[in-house]
This record gives sequence, C-alpha cells and structure tokens, in this order.
Amino acid sequence: MIIRRIKIEGFRAFNQPRTFDFADDIVIITGPNGRGKTSLLDAILWTFTGSVARLVNEEDKGKKTPPQSPLISLYSRDGKARVELDLFDKSEEEIITIIRSLQRKSAGNAKRTDEERSRLQVRVADASEKSPRRVLENDEAESWLVNTLWPEAKYAEDSSQALVRTLTRSIYLQQDRVRQFVEMDQSEDRFRAISELVGAGRIDDLRDELRSDRSSRQRKLREWEEELSDLKGSIEDLKKEYEDIGSVEGKSLNQLQRDWSAWWDTADSLGVERDSPALDASNAETALDEAVKQLSKQRREVSNRRNDVQNFLADVRDHKDDPDLPDLDELERELENARDTQSELEQQLEDARKQAAERRKQQTQKRERDEELASLAALASRHIEGQCPVCQQEHSVEETRAHLRELQQAVSDPEAPAGEEDNDIDILAEKLEKARSTFAEKEKAYESASQKHDRHDRWLSRRNKRLTELDVLDDNENPDSLSNEAIENLLVQHISSLEDQLDAIRTHVEAGEELAVDMADLERETRRKEIEETLEEKSEQRARKSDAVTSLQSTIDLAAELISGLEQASIEVISKKVKEVRPLLRKIYSKVDPHPTFRNIRLGSQYFYQKGRVNSLVEAPEDPEIEAAVDPFDFMSSSQVNVVALSIFLALNLGLKTIPLNTVILDDPLQSLDDINLLGLVDLLRRIRDNGSRQILISTHDSRLAALLKRKLRPVKESQETRIINFVDWNREGPVTESHSLETSAPRRLVTA
Repeated sequence: MIIRRIKIEGFRAFNQPRTFDFADDIVIITGPNGRGKTSLLDAILWTFTGSVARLVNEEDKGKKTPPQSPLISLYSRDGKARVELDLFDKSEEEIITIIRSLQRKSAGNAKRTDEERSRLQVRVADASEKSPRRVLENDEAESWLVNTLWPEAKYAEDSSQALVRTLTRSIYLQQDRVRQFVEMDQSEDRFRAISELVGAGRIDDLRDELRSDRSSRQRKLREWEEELSDLKGSIEDLKKEYEDIGSVEGKSLNQLQRDWSAWWDTADSLGVERDSPALDASNAETALDEAVKQLSKQRREVSNRRNDVQNFLADVRDHKDDPDLPDLDELERELENARDTQSELEQQLEDARKQAAERRKQQTQKRERDEELASLAALASRHIEGQCPVCQQEHSVEETRAHLRELQQAVSDPEAPAGEEDNDIDILAEKLEKARSTFAEKEKAYESASQKHDRHDRWLSRRNKRLTELDVLDDNENPDSLSNEAIENLLVQHISSLEDQLDAIRTHVEAGEELAVDMADLERETRRKEIEETLEEKSEQRARKSDAVTSLQSTIDLAAELISGLEQASIEVISKKVKEVRPLLRKIYSKVDPHPTFRNIRLGSQYFYQKGRVNSLVEAPEDPEIEAAVDPFDFMSSSQVNVVALSIFLALNLGLKTIPLNTVILDDPLQSLDDINLLGLVDLLRRIRDNGSRQILISTHDSRLAALLKRKLRPVKESQETRIINFVDWNREGPVTESHSLETSAPRRLVTA
C-alpha cells in the first residue's frame, strides 16, 4: 500500500485547497523553510492518526482528546481543516480514500480554543471503479483504519497512540524527532516502540495491566494487613478491658430502677431544680452528678446559715433584756441647770470686775489731778507774795499758803484699800470654777449616757435586721415586741431545724453517691456483655480477614509469576526480532559510514528493574583497544548520533513487518546530518528504490541537497518515477508550489581511459 494523492485545505500552512500527486515511487519535496513542507507531511500523519503529538501543548498532553486548534490554519475562513488522502493497495487493487476534518465551532475567531468537532470518513473502491463500494464514518471508520493499518493496535488500551508510535518509529521520521531514537526516548521507550512494531505490544499491555492490578492488590493487601493488625490489637484491648472489669455483683435493674425513682422524689422535696431522666437515658449519669452537686451546694449554704444563726445567738446572749440605762432626761435637766449656774456666775463675775475697774479708773484720775494741783501748788508757793501773779488780785498769803500745803499734802497720802469689793470678786471666781467643774461632770455624764442609749439602739436595730435576714420570725411577728429570751428560744429552734435539714441533705448526698456506684456497676456489667459480643464478632472478622489476606497473597504471587512469564516472553520476542534486524541495521549503518572507528552498530534488549530496555550500542571491530560496545552519545558527534538514529529508523522500516504502508517519509534530514553522511543516506535511498520495496517521500530546504537528490534519485528505468514538488513561496492563500516529474535517464558510469 502506497500513498497516491493528498488534498489539503485549512490545515496548518494550507488555507486554500491544494492537491499533490504522490503516485511516484520517489517524491522529493523542496523549498526554503517556512513554506509548508512539514505541514504537508504532518497532514499525512494527522490523516492516519487524528493528532500530531509535537503540536500539542505540554499541559494538554495528558488529556485523552487534546485540543487540535493549532492544526487549523489561522486564515481558514470557515475554521475548518480537511485532508483527503488516497492510498493504493496493489495487492487488492483497491483505492482507499481517508478524509479527516476538524471544525472549530467558533469559526469567526481561529485563535480561540473553543470546543472542536472532528469527523473521519473512509471510502473503499475498486481501482477500476469510481464509486466507492464501502463508506465508513467516524468511530466505525477509526476502527476500520486501525484494523487495516495496524491490527495489533486495536487490542491496546489506547489504539490511536499505539498507531502513532508505530507510524513515527517506522514510517514518518519528523525533522525534530530524529534524535528521539537515541536521545529523547528512554531505553524502555524504545523497547515499547519496538515491541509495538514486532507485534508484542499486547504482551506488554497485558504485563502492564497485570502490574497495575498487582500493585492495586498489593495496596489492598497492605490495607487488609493493617486492618487485620488493627483487629488483633482491638481484640487484645477488649480482652484486657474485660479482665480489668472483672466480676460485678450489683443490684438488679428493677431494684436500681426503684431506688432511682425514690432518690429523685426525695431530691425534689429537698429543692433540687432538675428534671428526673430515665435510668437508661444517655444523660442519666450527668443528671445525677448535677443533682448531687446542687445538694452539696445547698448543704454548704444551710451550714453557713446555721453558723450565722449560732453566731447571732451568741450576740443575743451577750445582751440583757433591760440594761442599766441612766435617765437621759434627768441628766439633761441637771446639765441645763449647771449650765445656767455657770452662766449666772460668769455674768456676776464680769459685773464685779467692771465695777472694780471703774473704781480704779476714778482713783487714777483723782490722783493725776491731785498731782497736777500739787505741782501747781508748789510752784505757786514760791510766788504768793503780794498780789496774785495770775489775776493780780489781793489775797491772804497765809490762807493761800495753807491751801497750797493741803494740796501738796493730798498727793503724799496713801490710797485707800480695795475693801470688800475685791473679796467679792475672788469669791465669785471660786464659785465660777466650781460651777464649771460641775458642768463638765454633768456634760460627761450626759454624753456617756447618750452613748449607752445609742449602742443599745444600734443593737436593737442590728438584732431586728438579722432576725429578718435569717428568716427566723413569722411574717406577721414584730421583733420589737420580743424579748431577748424569746428571741433566744426562736434561734435555738431555728438552729435545730437547720441541723435536721443538713442531716437530711447529707444522707441524700450519700445515697446519691451510692446510687452512682450502683449505676457504674450496672454499666460495667453491661459493658462486659457488650465486650463478650464484640469479641465474638471481631474474632469472626479476624478469621475472615485472615483468609482473605491469604487468598489475596496467593493471587499476587500468581500475578508475579504471570508477569515474569510475560516479561520473559516479551524479551524473547524482542531479542529475536532485534537479532533478525541486526544484519540490516549494520548494513544500513555501514552504507552511511558515520564514524571511522565505530563502524558497527547493534541493538541490545534486556529486562532491568521490571522494565524492558533496548539500548543502541556502537562497536569498533578494527580497534583492539576498544573491546566493549559503547553508548554513541559518549564518543560520537551530534551529526553522527543522528546517523545512528536514522539507521535504526530505516532498519525498523525495512526489516520489520509493520503496517501495510510501504512508504518511508523523511522530513528534512539535512538539519540532522552533515554533508558526508547525507551522501551515504542518498545512496542508501537509491538502493531502497532500486529494490522496489518502499515508496520514499523526502523533504529538504537546502538547494544543494535538492540537486543531489534529483541527480542521484532520478529514474533510470521505465518502471521508476521521481516527482519533484517545489515550495516556491507562501501567502495567505497557502503555499505556492510547482510540481513535475523527472525524465528517465540511463545511469552514468565511469569509464577508465
């Protein structure tokens, strides 16, 4: 089966419809980069598989149906990509037309990644007929396509990916995937790809499924073992708890129920503010504890009240009914009399003192006048001769002199004594002092009496207040009318009542505590029975779980044996196929001749750490110093490593029976090889064409390589055809191409002169 024709519209670089004839055995696609050559080859891959993996965003690679918007041309007017590919099956004389399309719903904006709608149609027609004899759509077409191109893929978990691996490892070598065979692919990835190519992919799938199932079962086994361990631990804990509980001898449930009801009735009469729950209620223990706490609090309050009454009784006994209180009114009258006497004496003394002062004043004035007259008399005595020197009148000198002597004599006479008045003042002062002393005594006596009366009044007030606070009296009873003796009797009776109440509360609290113990005993007995039932149930669970663990372990062991067998079968198949393709690989490698020392190549297969691996190794048979095969990456240049990858690709294409598509597609190998290796590659491609086993599609951007390909791959027989497709330019409509076939010419031979 070969590719005969392809029609592209709206795909990648192609906007307007373009049709390319691939009926020739060699198709050389040339043109500068960016003109659409790779888009043409990607269209072939997309038509077969529905995806181009290298164009999928990294974050979308894990999705089952990743967005394919990058495949639709930015300039597509209807937001649609469509490729129609004709295959010619020589053996069946059939033409198979594959039409794949992709429609973006929001066709008005090609840059949006809205929901996409894809379609696939397959038409099968006889080569001599125009109308198809069979038309398949979508899922049916996908199934037919996989079954026709690579039947092994239909048994894979993801048939489309299996088909992609086969195509990209044996048919289409993309320009940016050449080194994948030896660089980007891990050894286990190469093993998987070759396993797919040789038909052992389903063995690997089954092995992977068994591994996944075994891993799942191992996780389940660990879970069950943990559960079994937990069960054993739980059983041991229950046994220990059962032993700790021991035997219980408590009241019967009926007796406890009666005691419970009676206790709550008494508690209610004692003032417990709590509803009585049922004995089997979940809050029964809590309710009992709260009620006991209330009673304990009430007992403390009653005890404090009793102590207060006892202290008050002691105070009452310390006070008499009729204390010796003085007559406050009589003392007040005596105090007023003393005050009046004192005031009267003070007034008398003050009057006497005023009279004495007035008398002394008069005496002083008289003495001063007498002294003045005496002075004048003494002066006049010296001038009394003849007429009066003052009035010039005649006078009797003797009489005047006698009168003057009398005046002088009056000054020299002593003062008269104070007499009785001074004695009266002293007497009055003495009486006043006594009166004041008497008043002070009366005032002190009155104040003392007042304090006694105040203390007595305060006691009566405090007594009456305490009687009210202690709630000793009846509501209508007046405390002022009661004697201390009567009050003392009431207090004694009240203390007795409080002590009776304390005894009742104390007794009921003790009964409540005993009831709690009885309930705990009942709960322990109930728990013992629960443990017995639980132990029986968990023992049965442990037995069942233990059997399940044993059975699961047997299944895991069997899966391990099957996996080992499948791995052995897979490695045997791969090793056999690798050995079969080894001569062809060496032949291809030697034709390209990439390295002067490492002239041999081989593939090695093995299982390592439960993973199949295929390693590419190069050898130096002519260098005795290099005995072992080595990794090409360690000793070869980038271009030489690419030759290794290309050799493996061609060997897989030519040496293994893969999909029934006898085509080799190489996208611009010049970007991966140097000039010397390219010469070897071109000669190898010519030999492949001469052998007639493969249709070859090769693209290049280099004009020199294009010229070399045209010269080396020109048809030399009438049965050979070589087509040139030249991508001249590109515009919004798509690539501008020219296409023609090379004329047949005889091969050139060197002639020795």
